[in-house]
Amino acid sequence: MPALLLLVAIAAAPAWGQNALADLCKAARAGDLRTLTSLLEQDRTLVRGFGPSGLNPLQEATYAGSVEAVHVLLTAGADLSAQSPST
Repeated sequence: MPALLLLVAIAAAPAWGQNALADLCKAARAGDLRTLTSLLEQDRTLVRGFGPSGLNPLQEATYAGSVEAVHVLLTAGADLSAQSPST
């Protein structure tokens, strides 16, 4: 019976967690400050990475219009002059 409960818990878990950088970009785009802060506390170097879309978390937050996420990312050391490798 405990294995069944574990399977139910895994199935109900949010989509976060597959890839930390992709999760950070997703959180930035969604304006999810709790997840954004949590991921940055675990690994601040993520703030300078580029996600699956070719954008960095700061670009994702900017395009989504999330002022609060932009502030969190800049405070964490996001590079304002970073250019997407896809451009």
